Formats: sequence, C-alpha cells, structure tokens
Amino acid sequence: MSLVTRPVNIVKLIGLKIVDIRGWEGDPKKDKTPRRDKLYQPMWILFNDKKTYIELEEQDPYDFHDCSSIARYIRIRQDEERWKNIMDDLSHYPKVNSDI
Repeated sequence: MSLVTRPVNIVKLIGLKIVDIRGWEGDPKKDKTPRRDKLYQPMWILFNDKKTYIELEEQDPYDFHDCSSIARYIRIRQDEERWKNIMDDLSHYPKVNSDI
C-alpha cells in the first residue's frame, strides 16, 4: 500500500461510475434471516478511475447514537495500489451480496 492515502472531496466523485462493491463476511448473530450462503457486509465501493474508492467503517456506538447498528463512517479515498489490491483479491475482499 502506498504511504499516502489521500482523503478526497465528494465533488471528485462526479462523473465516476461504480465498478464493484467489496466487503467481508458479516456476523451471523446480527443477521436474523436464515441463509444458506454467507452474508458479506459492504466495506469498499470501487470506482472506474481505478484509484478512487469509498470506505465504509463501523461507527463507535459510544460516539454516535444513530439508533442503527448499520450506521457507517463514509470516507472517500484515492490510492491506486490499495484500489488494485481490493479489486484483485476476491479471497480477502469478496463481492458483496447484502443491501447497502
């Protein structure tokens, strides 16, 4: 990963297209619906410029009281190397199959 992952202003997303949404396996205790397949929570939204992505991080429940356990911090980043790592590694960053 590069040494600098720059935060990006939301205006930079204008004109970009989402190419993929990646995440990791969700907590089966929180998912009350019976499923045969694994549930993957969205964590990264990747854009077509191959460097910009949105990172979705869980909020600390003691800092924010959104009354929702699915509330997330939203960070827009630009890092070509990190983008490529997420896109190329399906074993660590699987495609998401749950709603955002």
